[in-house]
Amino acid sequence: MKNRTLLAVGIGAIVLAFVGPALAGTFNDHGSVGWGPFDQMRSRHVGGHMGAMGRAMMGGVSGDFGSGDVPPSIEGAAEITVTLDDFSISPSMVVVMEGQATNITVVNNGSAPHDFTVPALGIRIEVAPGETVTAGIEAQAAGTYDTLCTIAGHESLGMVGGFVVESQA
Repeated sequence: MKNRTLLAVGIGAIVLAFVGPALAGTFNDHGSVGWGPFDQMRSRHVGGHMGAMGRAMMGGVSGDFGSGDVPPSIEGAAEITVTLDDFSISPSMVVVMEGQATNITVVNNGSAPHDFTVPALGIRIEVAPGETVTAGIEAQAAGTYDTLCTIAGHESLGMVGGFVVESQA
């Protein structure tokens, strides 16, 4: 009997560890029941300051979706599309040319929010499930940089890659 009680307590603790954070986030900013961070992200995207293009942030990494405006696409810039899924980035290696501006279109085909982040360059493009965001990225210095999705746990599930800025020389 004692072993069953310990087993039940252990299972209860595991369930609480996984379900607790989701239950804690079920109330939105207005005190009504929602889908926690997903509801907040949706309400900011639809009715917030982000406009029709979606979300992105340049110059740093933030943990709050919708925290920065999307840099507009750049006329005449190279075009790259990156697809995010549960849990991959494709292509895994993005290649751009040094000294050339690039428009990066990020498509989220996953069921969870994702972002395309290049920490060393201060690039973070946040994308809600089923959304597409295009951001203009100014010319970058030659080098090879890591990319990842900064949503908790997504990097360890395989959402990593590279961002190569090839030298013009």
